[in-house]
This record gives sequence, structure tokens and C-alpha cells, in this order.
Amino acid sequence: MDELGLDPLVNLLSAQGGWPMVMETWDPNSFSLSTALNNLRSLNVYPLIRVFISTDVFNTSRWLIFVDAGEIPTGVSVMGLVNNDMLAFYHTFMTSAAKMLRDSMGSSASDQDIDSQVNDVIEFEKKFSKIVMKAVNETTDNAWQTTVAELQEDTDAGTPQQFEWLSFLEEMFAETDITITRDEPLLSFKGPFFKDFSNLLATTDPKTLANAIGWWWVYDLQKETTYAMRNASHTYMQDFYGQSRSTPQWQHCLSITNGNMGFALSREYVDHFVPHTVKPEVKELVEDLREAFSFLLNNNTWMLPNDLQVAQEKLAAIDPYVAYPDWIMDDKQLAQGYEGLDLVNGKHINNLVHIGAWYNLNALAALRDVPEHSFLYPPTTVNSVYTTTQNSITILSGILQSPFYGHNSLAAVNYGSLGMIIGHEMTHGFDSIGRMYDKFGNLRQWWSNATIDAFNEHAMCFVKQYEKYVPPELSEIGLNITTLAENIADNGGIREAFKAYKAYVNRYGEEPTLPGLENFSPEHIFYLSFANPWCENKSPEMALQLLFLDAHSPGKFRVLGSLSNDEEFSKLRLDQWADWRQHHDARLVSQNFARTSQQKMDEINARISILLNCEMTNQ
Repeated sequence: MDELGLDPLVNLLSAQGGWPMVMETWDPNSFSLSTALNNLRSLNVYPLIRVFISTDVFNTSRWLIFVDAGEIPTGVSVMGLVNNDMLAFYHTFMTSAAKMLRDSMGSSASDQDIDSQVNDVIEFEKKFSKIVMKAVNETTDNAWQTTVAELQEDTDAGTPQQFEWLSFLEEMFAETDITITRDEPLLSFKGPFFKDFSNLLATTDPKTLANAIGWWWVYDLQKETTYAMRNASHTYMQDFYGQSRSTPQWQHCLSITNGNMGFALSREYVDHFVPHTVKPEVKELVEDLREAFSFLLNNNTWMLPNDLQVAQEKLAAIDPYVAYPDWIMDDKQLAQGYEGLDLVNGKHINNLVHIGAWYNLNALAALRDVPEHSFLYPPTTVNSVYTTTQNSITILSGILQSPFYGHNSLAAVNYGSLGMIIGHEMTHGFDSIGRMYDKFGNLRQWWSNATIDAFNEHAMCFVKQYEKYVPPELSEIGLNITTLAENIADNGGIREAFKAYKAYVNRYGEEPTLPGLENFSPEHIFYLSFANPWCENKSPEMALQLLFLDAHSPGKFRVLGSLSNDEEFSKLRLDQWADWRQHHDARLVSQNFARTSQQKMDEINARISILLNCEMTNQ
């Protein structure tokens, strides 16, 4: 990449009409925002406007075009948090990148002009972030069924004729055989965004818009160019996010490959690192978790009988996708999965753009097809997911490794770590978001008002509990309601996992203690295995941003919060936590709060105490 220098990026920018801030002259008549936004889709990013093919949440048997507010390079939420120092870091990064490109082009654009235009882009991004956050705060509906014509009316309620949706979508689908009309059904969110967006466009110089779009290309691709560009990026990440170490180039390249050709890479990973026994082992674990969840549902006291019945039906209908799809193990099917994708050696940046365009075209072309349930992420991804519109859980091969899972490990280890995660994902089907989707994944009310009211009342226990937690990296800011769904899932997951583990023991017998850890029962190992993966060490900058960007609570409070409500864990607790726990018990599945045991287990409690104080561990 260093040998090619910045030429590939310069050529790519030139093909889009150039980046005005590094050009000697720029013709505003050559710029079309609609075309510029469509071209950027080949990077799989959604600047300003987010448009993609989505399952219709009201009828999951069809696809619809989903339209929503888009993003800016730093992220809208991050831009709303930055202080003057952080803005200065961002300004320096954009300016240094622009100057390197200018010098590579041999342009005479002055430092002063670049500095001024960078300021304009940042001001535009700040204004855009404000209208997005305003929309987030004022939008109450979960989804809005509309049409192209109605969306145009909603947009023109601001300054008319600033953005033409039909032209934009026609251009987007131009390479498919799909015709888009003003009556095309869409999904979106009803709120002030589109009106405010048209007003913002009306007051923004086209040159600033072109510079903002050009910056997206540079921001997204600068790591694929020269050492100097990558070094500028690392300096920015260090200053802006508190990231102390740069990502090794081999790791970055692996990440790029996984992100763009993840299923092909997954075949290699599965061949070398995933034993053939993993699928049946994990599927057994899934069914144990399902049975445990069913038991807990039956023993709750706040759901009406009819609602409990349909909840059990939804639980039984959850599809588990474990490890990897079988088709990637078939050479012919794997090759067919990438049919039509042509790559050229030595054309790294062009290849990335071609891959993005190929994925985008295939997704658009499927608009009139019937959605099929499947693995939505490459198996190499270290994650597990609940998908509301599929009513499915996906446990990918990437997470089936230490510290979450070990082939031939004690079941206590696997149930405490991976089991909790599977239970967590199942619980998502019934949390503050998942409860709004039925067993087919359709968004509709399928519980009675009485059960919904009872759910919301119990959910407030979690809100009140977690809002008292303050991340150790920060001094005042506590957790907010945006983590509610994840907190419910954590609390349900650990209780389901422990009950599933006890079912395993009843089936196969008690497990042995570990050599050197004879004082630790399998139950202790279960809880230690749960706590261990959530130990983390974050800079204050990253802690603050994750507080607003991440739907999960910080690792320490994922452990403290859920275990403080866990009846079984109370039997292994520190004595001095007894009174504390009695004031923090919040469970949705049972109203019977457990009494904390006074059992003394000094060695066990010391180990648990260390693990729960996760900031002591750098993992």
C-alpha cells in the first residue's frame, strides 16, 4: 500500500468530482448530493441518510426500503459529546489528511483555505448531529409505514425542493430490474428529522456538502494508504478516544478481510479451529437454556395466563443458529456465494469499493424476494445475537472459544459463560424491545395491557437500580435508561444459565473439582466463569463515549447488577453485601426476593471480590 502511495485514493476522489478543499478550483455545478450519497454506499456507510433493505417489521414475509437519519464519520452521538480539545484533535486530523492529499496531487490549495473549509465541515457535522439527536429525543413511534410521496411531503415541510427522494431512489436502483415509484412503500420513523434535514441543506453551501462527502471517503479509506496517513489516524485515535496502542497492520488487514469476505474466511477458520462436535454440544446447551427459561416463565406472578401461553409459544419458536451455516463447508456453494465478484491483485482500494458495490447491488436486487432466515453475520464474528424480526438467536463460531466456551471444559465453565450469553439473547425476545415482537417477528401488541403495565412497573426496578451505578472512570455520570433492555437480558441470562446447569448436573451427575482449586465447588466456578469475561480497562474518554453509544452497561455493572439480583449467587456472597443486596434486588420473572445467606466462604469470596472489581484487571 505504501508503494502505491495516495494515488488510488486521489483517483477515487477525482472520479467522484474531487474533494474541494484540496483542489485549486471546484465547479459547484458538477456536484449532486443525491449522486454523491449513492456513490458512498459502495463503502457500506450511510452518510447523512441511511437507506437499506430491511425486513418489514409489520410483515416479516417481505422486504421494504428503510429510510432514516444517517451518520457522520465520528458518529452523531460522539459529536454531541465532544469538548473543544476533542474538536481540535478532529480538526487537526482532517487538516493533516487534506494537506497530505493536496501535496500528493501537487495542488496549490493554501493551508488557510484548507483550515477554513475544515471548520465549515465540522460546523456542518455539529449542526447535523443536533438535528439527529433532536429527532431521537422527539420520536416516539417504533416504526412508520409510509411511501415515497408521503416522505417527500414530510421532507418538504421544511424548506421545499432540497432533496428529491424519488430521484435518489431511482438512481440507487438503476442497476437492478426494480422500478421505484412515488407509491413505493417505505419504513421509517415519524419525527422532525426529514423536515430539519431539508432546512439544514437549504442553509449549507454545496461546497461544504461536497467537502463533507469527500471527507467520508478519506476517513474511511485513509488506513488503506500510506504509513503517514495511518500514523495520523493513530494520533487522532489516541488523542480523541484515548486509544493507547495502534492496531498492527496484519490485524487490520484481517479485520478488513473478515468484514468484506467473512463467510469465505470463516471456512478457513472452521476447518482449522472448530471441532465437529461443537454444534451438537452448543445445541444441547441452547435447549437446556430454553427449558430453564420456560420454567422461570411459568413461575412468574405478573403475566396473565393467556399472555404466558403466547410467551411460551414464542420461546418455543426461537430458531437457534449455531457456529456456522452448513453451506460454507461445500466448496461449490461457497463459490456461488461470491458469484459476480471480480477482484484484481494490486488494486486494494478499488477492490474494497467493488466488494461494497457488489454487496449493495445484491441487497437492493432482493427487494421483491421473500426474506429467508439465516446467519446474518460471518461465523468468525465474536458475538451472539438475538434478531427480533427472525425470532432467532445466533451463536457464532467466533465466540465459541475462551473465555466463553471450551471444548471438553467443565460444564460449569461453559454454562457460566456461554450459557449466560445464550440466556441473555433468549431474554432479548422478552425485554423492553423484544416484547413488542410476536413469535413470527412481527411488530404488534401480543400481550394484554395489564401484562404490559406489570412489565413496565417491574422494569422500572432495573432503571432505578442501574441509574445509581457510576462507572469508575467517571465521577458523576450514572447509567441511563438506554441500557434497560441489555440489563434485563443480563439478569435473565444468568438465572436461566444456572438453572440450565443444574439440569445438566441432574442429567450427567456432579462434576469434579479442579486440581489446585479444590475449595471451589462447580457452582463457584460457574459464577467465576460468568464474571471473568467482563473484566475490562477503559480510558475515561472511551468510558464516556461508550456510556452514550453502547446499549450495554459497563462490564463491572453487568456483573454487579445481575448478581445482586440472583438468588442462587446470594448463597455464595460476601457477608458485607447482604444489606446492600436487599436494597437492590430487581427481578422481572419473580417477585419473591431472596434473603442473602450468611454463609462464610472466605477464600471463595476473596476470589469473587477480585473478579467483581474488574477495573483491577487489564484484559
